[in-house]
Amino acid sequence: MHKKVCLSGEVRIPHARVKTSNGDTVTEEKKVEKIDPKLCSKYPELFEPHTFAPKDLLALLKNLEHEISVCETSLKDENDKRNKYKVSLMRVTKRLLFLTTKIAAIIAMISHPISHAYRS
Repeated sequence: MHKKVCLSGEVRIPHARVKTSNGDTVTEEKKVEKIDPKLCSKYPELFEPHTFAPKDLLALLKNLEHEISVCETSLKDENDKRNKYKVSLMRVTKRLLFLTTKIAAIIAMISHPISHAYRS
């Protein structure tokens, strides 16, 4: 089963053979999905009806492996950033808790100055 791609980016798959009113037999095509136009413009050779030679398949595989490694590197970098943000957030939270406790102690001392004066 061969796929055909229109210039609009719609994928059409041969669906059934149908007889027309004048007796001719034609293949009815079923529209399946729309393809991202950016993808079509980036790799137009992928959407043209033809067969791939082994060297073409190897080149595509190499390109795919490169794209996968780039994505894996980006994912690792983003996860590293996320972990740094988590650590930073934990530090800030601990500092805020410490400062809140200190401020509460200072307020308690200010509101009851006499009771603290007799402690020693």
